[in-house]
Amino acid sequence: MEAAQIKELIDRAAPSPYPRFAKLRAEDPVHWHERAEVWMLTRHADVSRALRDRRLGNQYLHKLFEKLPPQAQERFAPMQRSLHLWLLYRDPPDHTRVRALMAQAFTHKVVQAQRPAIEEIVRTLLDGVEGRGRMELIEDLAYPLPIVVTAGLLGAPPGEREQFKHWADELARLLGHHRADETKAAAAFAVWGEMNEYFRRLADERRRQPRADLISAMVAAEEQGHRLTSEELLSSCAALLYAGSETTTHLIANSILALLAHPEQRAWLQEDLSSRIEGAVEECLRYDAPTQAATRIATEDVEIGGKTIARGQAVISMLGAANRDPAAFRDPEDLVLSRSREENPHLAFSLGPHYCLGAPLARLEGQIALQALLSRFPALRCGADQLEWLRNPTIRGVKALPLELG
Repeated sequence: MEAAQIKELIDRAAPSPYPRFAKLRAEDPVHWHERAEVWMLTRHADVSRALRDRRLGNQYLHKLFEKLPPQAQERFAPMQRSLHLWLLYRDPPDHTRVRALMAQAFTHKVVQAQRPAIEEIVRTLLDGVEGRGRMELIEDLAYPLPIVVTAGLLGAPPGEREQFKHWADELARLLGHHRADETKAAAAFAVWGEMNEYFRRLADERRRQPRADLISAMVAAEEQGHRLTSEELLSSCAALLYAGSETTTHLIANSILALLAHPEQRAWLQEDLSSRIEGAVEECLRYDAPTQAATRIATEDVEIGGKTIARGQAVISMLGAANRDPAAFRDPEDLVLSRSREENPHLAFSLGPHYCLGAPLARLEGQIALQALLSRFPALRCGADQLEWLRNPTIRGVKALPLELG
């Protein structure tokens, strides 16, 4: 399939958000979305400032549920309280305390020590498809890789990854939108209960018999004199399982899709994969970020771009829009894998106190997966007749990506 056909396939599946982002950046960069009742930021400078601004807090989950009927709000209140304990939705000082504990699992040294294990997982997954001549990228590589790695970090059996995927998918359908409906909330409520019970059992096992895993560390750890509460421990496990799968899965798939649509860039990369893969992954993150938005709530009046964000109003930093801002990037609409680190201040992993904790691990998984895939199958081709994008304004990715291995 030619590059032009792949681009047509991508556009036919769903309208690209990037032309609309460009229009908003040019005409109304701090935009009030009346129907959603949120402010939308699309310029790189505004988004960068908002992500660092401590007056824009993360206690916004109540906005997700506030339009539900009162009886539904009451029913889902335990799940809402639990989700508020996720690191993503917390503010200092609790955010600082819990993040400092969890960050011990994501230091450069600890992450790099995972390299041999990640390479072995990728090798095993690709061995499983080599004789078929075809693969479905999400099912065969992009999803199982991060879920096996994350499960290993936590100490959860990777053989239960189908269950993990079901949990992550149902939570994504709820958390990826700005307003909950009862159907999505009910499905998420069911898996939330299953996840809590699952991690409660694992935590109880680690209390009796600690191992060298993150759940054991969270059970035993004490950071600055404060232990994690039981509820914080369970919520942290669920959050890591969710975040550890969604971002990396779509980083890998979006990157392959971008390379298939830009054969000249792919050819440049394949000339020297080992030395160019790191920068290539950073550019793919900029070009089509798996996480497109970050929501905050103003804890006091804040002025951005000449507009006043009133206390209590929601602000969505459009990461995908910021990553295509011509004020911050040369040729922002083009995939340019040779961009230097200085030329690529992308915001795919957010910024500031809520910069993605697992970013070093996601980067490493992406680099290893793409390098292995492109080196083993250098004639890789798109094998899809059509594509279907996730119906999710926060997570950008395709539901499936069939490939011909060549």
